[in-house]
Amino acid sequence: MTAPLRVTQIVGSEGPGGAEAFFVRLVRALHEVDDKILQQQVIVRDGSWIASRMRELNIPHQTARFGGMFDFKTRPELEKMIADFGPHIVQTWMNRASRFLPKLTVPTVGRLGGYYKLKYYKRCNHLIGNTTDICAYIKKSGWPEDKVSYVPNFVDLPPEGFEDYRLDVREEYGIDSQTRLLVMAARLHENKGVDIALYALSMLPDNVHLLIAGTGPEEANLRAAVEADDLSKRVHFAGWVNQMTPLFAAADIFLVPSRIEPLGNVVLEAWAHKLPVVATMTPGPKSLIRDGETGLLVPVEDEKALARAVEKLLNDDGLSSRMAEAGLHEVKRHFAQSAVVEEYLRLYRKLAAQEQ
Repeated sequence: MTAPLRVTQIVGSEGPGGAEAFFVRLVRALHEVDDKILQQQVIVRDGSWIASRMRELNIPHQTARFGGMFDFKTRPELEKMIADFGPHIVQTWMNRASRFLPKLTVPTVGRLGGYYKLKYYKRCNHLIGNTTDICAYIKKSGWPEDKVSYVPNFVDLPPEGFEDYRLDVREEYGIDSQTRLLVMAARLHENKGVDIALYALSMLPDNVHLLIAGTGPEEANLRAAVEADDLSKRVHFAGWVNQMTPLFAAADIFLVPSRIEPLGNVVLEAWAHKLPVVATMTPGPKSLIRDGETGLLVPVEDEKALARAVEKLLNDDGLSSRMAEAGLHEVKRHFAQSAVVEEYLRLYRKLAAQEQ
């Protein structure tokens, strides 16, 4: 009988975000794999959002500080934890965890969900990009092609009957059943283009509202802009939302108005919930969406084009439904949990075998 593959997953993030949410999804999925096939060690930042999610999901994990430049304790602590577990593969997520990675004799994999500075990945000998464009960026930066792998994200399909949340969510935010609701989920940061969505909303009829899920440094400015533009009755701030399914159920269209969007994982989530998507022509959405078939793409920082695309879908229910169906088909075909988990396992086995 072949011994189980042993994999260590390390992330140093403090708060929530798209990459952090996918870390939770993947770790949960790998936790469900038969322990005769895979055994997993999870190391996260003490007191972090991910640590709380691990507790909620009853996933065993260890914690480290993952502090600033004068944190001299985390690296030796990681070294001991890893040595005690004895993994075949160690995978780090994002810059902080990769920076604290100790020198190891087993294969080390860095997973990138953006165009991160590669100086933090000096102790990784293989990199994963979750889009083909990120992989191209890594190779262009000097990494050998045979040490770069593309493995996409997956998203969870919603439960049967999730649409039943629709009226409850709308009632919670004071949105009636006849209102056309746009939803976006993003960190409230300049890169995400929330202000562009607000400009577009101001050009649309009064019966169109916008529900925003997320928190971030621009929240106060965005709230002030909403008040200044007299949009307070049409814009609803939901804060950070761990479970987006109810909000997707309440929506008619999903927006991704980003200035910078390397992946656009939210596009996949919207598709999984049978929502049509309007997104900017940033690398992530462009790599996912076939314009006019699985969604609509508009130029970056063009609020008029964004408003026109929304109007097109609002005025053509048939087109909206066809795009929603096409998006769901795309998720089931290319971004299902089973396929992505198997791709990770295949890569882990390949790298572990190379060390033998």
